[in-house]
Amino acid sequence: HLPRSSFNEVMEDTDRVLGVPSTGEQVVTSQANNELYERTQNAIASVRPVANDQPVAASDDIQTQLQNDDWLIRRKATEQLADIDTETALPLLLNAAHDPEAQVRVVALNLLAKFTQHPDAHQALISALTDADYLVIDVATDLLKSAEKVDETSLLAQFDSDNIQTIAALAEITGHRKCPQ
Repeated sequence: HLPRSSFNEVMEDTDRVLGVPSTGEQVVTSQANNELYERTQNAIASVRPVANDQPVAASDDIQTQLQNDDWLIRRKATEQLADIDTETALPLLLNAAHDPEAQVRVVALNLLAKFTQHPDAHQALISALTDADYLVIDVATDLLKSAEKVDETSLLAQFDSDNIQTIAALAEITGHRKCPQ
């Protein structure tokens, strides 16, 4: 329960964010609480559609955003790939796994982990172990440690790397897989 003044502030803030003109009414009824809840739910639904059993295809907008110069927009577009059909999402995620910005690559790897049964997705996780950014290597390491199955031949081939972080990650993964905690 909010005091009347706080409740009105929340309603005004919600109206301002949603672009709804303020009525100036001072209401503190359960109907007003329901109205605030409905407005909030509608706002959330308008930002990101609720996922249902049918995945949607990637829109041209998402594909355009994936090519944007701003890495924040590319990261957000990559996050949206979680809501589209696998056949469309997989090639886009594989491309995002090679984005110039590490934060975009991390999002792509986390989503690719859901497709480890697909050889290209699995290989992208293993290839990420040779990334120049330690954050990407750490994420790939954790994902591969938790994967049900890992292509050990591809994993061992990465030991040729000159990157000490890659070697440490490989040791961590192989040690974990041989002696799970």
